[in-house]
Amino acid sequence: MRRLVVVAALVAGTLVAASSPASAKGPTEAVLRGPGVAGDGVATLGQYTAQDLAMATSLYSMFSGEQAPSRLVEREPRGALGPRYLVKFRFGGDGPRIRQVLYPFAEQGPIAHTPGGQKLCAGCSATSEGWFDVRYVALDILAAYRVPVPSSVSASEWPTARDDAHGLSISYPPSWRAAPSTLTPVLADPIVPLAVGTAAMVPQKLGECDIVAQHAVEAVGPTDALVLVYLYQGMASWSAKIQRPLAFGPDLAWHNGSVQCTEGNRDATVRTLNFEDGKARISVMVVVGKDATPQRTAEVYAVLDSLRVE
Repeated sequence: MRRLVVVAALVAGTLVAASSPASAKGPTEAVLRGPGVAGDGVATLGQYTAQDLAMATSLYSMFSGEQAPSRLVEREPRGALGPRYLVKFRFGGDGPRIRQVLYPFAEQGPIAHTPGGQKLCAGCSATSEGWFDVRYVALDILAAYRVPVPSSVSASEWPTARDDAHGLSISYPPSWRAAPSTLTPVLADPIVPLAVGTAAMVPQKLGECDIVAQHAVEAVGPTDALVLVYLYQGMASWSAKIQRPLAFGPDLAWHNGSVQCTEGNRDATVRTLNFEDGKARISVMVVVGKDATPQRTAEVYAVLDSLRVE
């Protein structure tokens, strides 16, 4: 499991700057209760694991105010929620206790509910009630405490697409598919060695748009998703201000403006992100349907987290 502690600490420092020093450092431990936890239904998580779980369950978004993008889910989840897991995060020895309720196996994907009226300190604003998205890394934490996680939702069990020529790989849920070859065969630099998604992926042809997999983008429906991995090889202009994130999510500096050859799909949003991973210069394009479920959104970030550069 990739470490999220550095990210969690930075987010905590930004989002709760007005709180007490103890709470600004993030949770010092957490108590997890629910079916199957540690065999008898309860376990105490140490500081690092508690911070990882807090990051994965959008805990910090509860206190973001206007300082950072929120991961609040726009609609209440539909369908069965499944087993309920209660987490109480402790901030310092005598600090506040913040409650979250996790539904990791909900029909529409992992999601968390935060009760309203909670405070990080006496002078802090109280949280509002809401539903928040949950990263798939939370399922890894639950599995480590003996919660039976179905293989279909465990990212460690997902199939993997590989590009051995460039040392790249990416994993994807069983309900997704991988393009058998590049979707932009005419494009020399950058190249698109990997593409995974839930809709049809038809390659571009000679004389069609050569920089973007236009057919695949236009095939993305209201509940679909598509992830394209671009690899720059030195001929095309490219710039990036960040190293590869420890964890992908909505809080990053995504480019949300117009992208060539993607204007024809009004059912989806298109975002891109440039970053360096070692010596590799990479750009990812993410296309997500406007009615995508919380599960689909969580899958997209888990897919990006699985990207490996050898």
